[in-house]
Amino acid sequence: MLYRNQNPTSSKKRKNIIEEAFEVENWSRFIVLTSNQKPLTKISPFIIEKTIKGCAGEVKNVTKLRSGSSMIECFRKQQSLNLLALKHVNDINISASPHRTLNSSRGIIRYRDDDLSELTDAEICKELEPQGIITVKRFISRKTGQEVKLNTFLITFNTPNIPTSIRIGLYNVKVNPYIPNPVRCFKCQKFGHGQGQCKGEIICFKCSEEGHDGYTCENAHKCANCGESHMASSKDCQFFIKEKNSDNKSRKKYFIPRGTKVRFCDE
Repeated sequence: MLYRNQNPTSSKKRKNIIEEAFEVENWSRFIVLTSNQKPLTKISPFIIEKTIKGCAGEVKNVTKLRSGSSMIECFRKQQSLNLLALKHVNDINISASPHRTLNSSRGIIRYRDDDLSELTDAEICKELEPQGIITVKRFISRKTGQEVKLNTFLITFNTPNIPTSIRIGLYNVKVNPYIPNPVRCFKCQKFGHGQGQCKGEIICFKCSEEGHDGYTCENAHKCANCGESHMASSKDCQFFIKEKNSDNKSRKKYFIPRGTKVRFCDE
């Protein structure tokens, strides 16, 4: 049913405008070149330079990866398309693909009304796809043994930078940067690396003593980082708080309210 002054094609036109705007941004800025014959890091850098410039012109940056591949950051969409079609460097066969993580970004939205409460994450994501959104995950909290759906969502975009806002129906909703918790090693309990890269000794996450992991530990709690009477996994640890804030001083942060345990609906 249309209102008197409502244009029946206005909604369709608006949707097309949004799709066209995001289509301009929807391209892979980071491309990885890989070869199964020979690591690209073993090929003359002058040959690499001539190949890339001949294919895409002057690019923004080229980085050597530990895997032996090369990662290229592009200025323009056409450069990205040209590089993705590249099959050879000199006489060596290569494959080109978008970087697995650098071409996307994640943000948090807080939707203040309840009119999304009956929709699944997949249904919401389908409606938001024209705005460059890949996944939608709703947060839920557990309080007093009950799960409560929140109107807070983790949104993944197919662009390296998040937009300032998105449209949900006719409403503009602000997007805040998503700042994940700092990485803490489950072996030595220090921040900044994972267990797979750890070269330290095993430290108990409950009592901070060496030689056991803490799952059967009955000692009093003592943090391995700050020495206070809590486990190394505590969100109240001053080291955790410092790590949480240190790399994000220039960005507005989104935090889950203290005392609320949060997970995603599909976990």
